[in-house]
Amino acid sequence: MSEVREQHQGGDLMSASMTRAKIPEGGHSGPTVELPERWQMETLGKIAAGFVSGGTPSTKNNEFWKGNIPWITSKWLNFKLHLESGEKFISEDALKQSTTTVVPKNNLIFATRVGVGKVAVNNLDLAINQDLAGVLVHSDCHDIRFLAYQLRSDRIQRTVVSQKRGATIQGITRDALKELEIYLPPLAEQRKIAGVLCLVQQAIEQQEKLIALTTELKKTLLHKLFTEGLHGEPQKQTDIGPMPESWNVKRLDDFCILQRGFDITKKEQIPGNIPVVSSGGIASYHNIAKVKGPGVVVGRKGTLGTVHYVDMDYWPHDTTLWVKDFKGHDPLFTSYFLKTLRFERYNSGASNPTLNRNTVHAELVAYPKPKEQVEIGRILRTVENKGRLHERKHVALTALFHTMLHQLMTAQVRVDDLDLYTANLTGNRVV
Repeated sequence: MSEVREQHQGGDLMSASMTRAKIPEGGHSGPTVELPERWQMETLGKIAAGFVSGGTPSTKNNEFWKGNIPWITSKWLNFKLHLESGEKFISEDALKQSTTTVVPKNNLIFATRVGVGKVAVNNLDLAINQDLAGVLVHSDCHDIRFLAYQLRSDRIQRTVVSQKRGATIQGITRDALKELEIYLPPLAEQRKIAGVLCLVQQAIEQQEKLIALTTELKKTLLHKLFTEGLHGEPQKQTDIGPMPESWNVKRLDDFCILQRGFDITKKEQIPGNIPVVSSGGIASYHNIAKVKGPGVVVGRKGTLGTVHYVDMDYWPHDTTLWVKDFKGHDPLFTSYFLKTLRFERYNSGASNPTLNRNTVHAELVAYPKPKEQVEIGRILRTVENKGRLHERKHVALTALFHTMLHQLMTAQVRVDDLDLYTANLTGNRVV
């Protein structure tokens, strides 16, 4: 691997103690931040032991892209703090014959052009492209996670945005990167702050995994329940494929009747608690209902084919079709059932496609008896509610993370003053 380029010696270590200092937040202008004793402000250029530039090997040489050296672009940087793998892999010759450079593991990678402001810690040696810079840090002087989190803070990101230059692709210069002002507590406090933020971030990532798993479970259940049913009964051959023996195979209008919604302008609406449901979902609220709930609405124009279940009285907008007659079938089951029919396939690509109820009424469909419908609807609703719970937790944890990031990095809240437990996250005390 090639040598690190553009290295320079870092600045002095922070002193054991210092008096309180008032520092402009985000640079030489803006509101003043009063830093506690033993905190100091230093530029990234003085903290860093060196900086590394990147590049892209020629894409015309296929051999360059058949190696085992991990290489990344700024697209590879996301919410996760640590980089564990490469985006692509390049050869030793690619490294030698291009401007890309390997950033040794346990340093910072900062996006200076495309995706400017993104930052992460590389857990492995990584070659980088021209949109990235490697920031080399002495881990015995500074906590690398703390520095990465501070570079992600709103204060730093606002400064980065203000420093962007360029006509086509905007980015920040190496000099601007070096001048970013970092607030530095003692190393022990850096580690505690990073530890707290890491735990909250891990909880966020866990909710993301649970949301993905729940989404996949719902997708799998939809397919299985609407092709095999609940009771594992023998299958019969039908015009639309094999179906459970007890299921009916009829036209859609034998199962339910769809009706075009009712036009109403924003100006005609009077504030109330009745949802006005358009093709994209609840668009607004009115004081008069057109239809008794529960109901099912399908996108007719705009967001074609989307299905919405409404558990209260509502107003179906003109951009939708609504179920006028369930014909004795379960409304909740009907909402999931109509989703499996994939009405969006009728989108012809026209500038304003519409869903014709006469066309979909003629479709052959298969469906179970009402008792099984209720059971299927209950199962799918349980999974859906679980997914919504994880989504709410994700929103709450994300808000907590951003609040803590700002307050801990500006010393508005001191980590030693926190009595923070993560019983709802990991079951362990944080600090």
